[in-house]
Amino acid sequence: MLKDKDRELLESYIPLVKFIAAVGGPRCEVVLHDLSDIEHSIIAIENGHISGRKVGDGMMDFAYQKFLEETGEFLVNKSGKLTNDHKTLRFSAFPIRRKTDQEVIGLLCVTVDITDFIYMQRVINSELFIDGGYYTEPENPAGAFALPLSDTLEAMFLHAMQESGCDDVDRMDKDDKMRVISILKENNLFEIKGTVSFIAKKLKISEPSVYRYLKEVRNSSE
Repeated sequence: MLKDKDRELLESYIPLVKFIAAVGGPRCEVVLHDLSDIEHSIIAIENGHISGRKVGDGMMDFAYQKFLEETGEFLVNKSGKLTNDHKTLRFSAFPIRRKTDQEVIGLLCVTVDITDFIYMQRVINSELFIDGGYYTEPENPAGAFALPLSDTLEAMFLHAMQESGCDDVDRMDKDDKMRVISILKENNLFEIKGTVSFIAKKLKISEPSVYRYLKEVRNSSE
């Protein structure tokens, strides 16, 4: 009678097996195990092509061993490998417990074939020269000169505003505006034709005022 109730509980998870497999896609194998018969534990399986198993087959050794070795309520994203065709797998397992005494009577296992993703990772790392130490992050925090000129000026202006601690042009005094201009000068933005006119409009001052502030910034740095 107890065994019948255990089986009924386990079979209630079969719709979840189908659901997880549908969400995970063809690389995601989902298996429901009845632990009362380890050698023939599988009572439901989706995407069995991942491991080549079917209903009536047993549990893979590494999966069962990993589950027994771990503590906690479930396993998530553990690595393993099928030795026959060298697939790299990501393995997760959820224990199904008998409600009366909390004994584990079954396992809901999700195995994802990540072999191709690991290959793609190696290709990407190789093309970016990450392993060789040749790749570096852009030095300019606002990504200047990687954008159209108007976008570059806007990005650099917003960056300077942030660096200066200002967020409202209407409440900025002369010192605030000079700090912004100083930051822009340090980033060589005024080497770009049209910057003075652009910054004058953004700071709501005249172009002569921008030139005057620039001169004061230069003098103070000497």
